[in-house]
Amino acid sequence: MDQRKIPVNIKINIFRYIKNPLNLILSCKEWRNVANNSEAKAEWIISNHGKAHALFHAVKLGPFFIDLPTAQALITKGAVLSRYFVQRLLLHYGSYDPTLIGLKITHNVGQIDPNRIKSLQQKIRAPWASDIQLSVFAYFLTMAQNQFETIEWVRPDVKAITERLMELVELKFQLNYNVIIKILYLFEDRLEDIGETLMESFMYIKQDTRENFSDLCLIESLKPHHNSNKYQVWDFLYVFVQNNPEIAFNKVLNHYLKKNENLIKESEIPKLSLSSNFYDWIIKTFGSDAQNTKLCFEDILKARIGIDKQLQQNTNGDIPPGINQHEFHAICNIYKVYCNTSNFYLPSHLVMISQCTSQEILAPLFKYYLPDLFNVEKTFELPMQVFDDSDNNYNHIFPKSTKKKRKKRLLKEWNQALYDISAHNNTQF
Repeated sequence: MDQRKIPVNIKINIFRYIKNPLNLILSCKEWRNVANNSEAKAEWIISNHGKAHALFHAVKLGPFFIDLPTAQALITKGAVLSRYFVQRLLLHYGSYDPTLIGLKITHNVGQIDPNRIKSLQQKIRAPWASDIQLSVFAYFLTMAQNQFETIEWVRPDVKAITERLMELVELKFQLNYNVIIKILYLFEDRLEDIGETLMESFMYIKQDTRENFSDLCLIESLKPHHNSNKYQVWDFLYVFVQNNPEIAFNKVLNHYLKKNENLIKESEIPKLSLSSNFYDWIIKTFGSDAQNTKLCFEDILKARIGIDKQLQQNTNGDIPPGINQHEFHAICNIYKVYCNTSNFYLPSHLVMISQCTSQEILAPLFKYYLPDLFNVEKTFELPMQVFDDSDNNYNHIFPKSTKKKRKKRLLKEWNQALYDISAHNNTQF
């Protein structure tokens, strides 16, 4: 019987049951035409792999097998378009770049022979779904959009969050301040949207006033294990305090600075009482004239002087014992950031500074700020260079000119302090 007289639908029914049709396709033009028929390909893949897995295997066979008509035929014949399939499709599509692979081979293998590169590229198979036609990819996404119901996120209100929290509390869940701050860090990129709702829910569970609750949250947020190079949580707490953020942060600063002062004296290891990231946030948020910023500089200066004293005793190393390289750079960097911004030195610091030999500590004061104060030629340039640090994003801020009233007061104070030192040393000033 002449195969050309067999109806196409019968040929398709025969073709669907052939396990390995390659030999048949190569031996007969009629069957090759059948194999290229989108209906035949859809029937064959469903018959051999089932409706649940048909799309996965069709995509696996690549763009020579699955084109837009074949994809449409598969969906029409009931191939399952699952959420998992769409997720994997989105993940893998377009992730294979032959040019980039060639560059990687050249770099990693050290080969410049084009034939060698070509042979290696041929051995690397394109990942699943990375090279299907754009029209097929767009079709699957369109069908998925029509098939799957889109669930829009609805922001929960205070009542909904409180009810869920109460259920957890009944199961012995403890909503302590450590957990609260961890939740804020978890949602740090969305605090502008849901931060206030979360905090009101937490306050209801804790049965606390806003002032006391915010103070305890601030104290908890500054503990070392919450250290982050992002500032969203502190920005949010600054707004949440409402009444007077500067006073609230001042209370927290005094709490930690007094608490850590004795510990630092006992250990003699130079340490910051709080993280350098927080000190950087303070100067950016409150400015150079704020009392909080001056308190931070006091702590930073003590730590920087501590490093200098340790290096005087241990001349063999570049980093004093007891701290690692990251802590060393953090202290030095934040000190430079403050010095680059404004003159935070006070006459009361002279006793501490007199123990130093480092030019990083002495030069900004005696070669820049004091000459500037007394209208003498400056012999030191600011800003000082900050170490490259991937964990911080310090801005290089140039020193600002001191206000006239403050300059007069500082001039008088420094004049008296230098005169006292001169008199103490029996040297004419």
